[in-house]
Amino acid sequence: MLKKIALFFSFIALATVFYYSLDKTKRSESKKIAKGWKKYQKVKDKTVATTIKKEELVKDKLVQKRAPASVRSRILPMRNGRFLDGAKAKDYSNMAVPLKYKNKVSPDWQKRLGHSLARFQDEGTEVLIQKERPILYINKGVAEYREQVSINFKLPNGTKSSYRAMVDSSNGRILYTYDRTKIEYFRNKPTGMTHPLAN
Repeated sequence: MLKKIALFFSFIALATVFYYSLDKTKRSESKKIAKGWKKYQKVKDKTVATTIKKEELVKDKLVQKRAPASVRSRILPMRNGRFLDGAKAKDYSNMAVPLKYKNKVSPDWQKRLGHSLARFQDEGTEVLIQKERPILYINKGVAEYREQVSINFKLPNGTKSSYRAMVDSSNGRILYTYDRTKIEYFRNKPTGMTHPLAN
């Protein structure tokens, strides 16, 4: 009887150790995931969505130590965790001031955006989308939910380009784009090194 009890508690102890080691591994892996980023890739006429690891962003030089000037220069008021923009936006940071809403936030807006961008790309093209900040755009007392995002393209031939966009939070539709970067061209050399072909 005592042996059975000892065996039972030994099993419980081993299961507990296994559970915590597994949980620790999961937490360690989750720390490697780049928050706010999603990758969409066209594979066999289908768009596949995946998370992005931080090391991948560093490798592709997509991690910026400081926000760009266009973002840093604008300090916007906030309401309900969203940055306010538009005419007299500051007045609406006071929750007592009523607001009408033009749209609603869809939980799938980023997925819709990724699929629409990858849809007409060549096979193997990667579309990387970063959530930058949520916006509440005010126009004549009517608020529209928007999302400021960074969009990066990696083509199979090594071409890379990017831009920023303001997106409708209800459907993932791009309202306008800005901060377009110069296209960079890369190719593999026999040494395995990559280098720009054009500036």
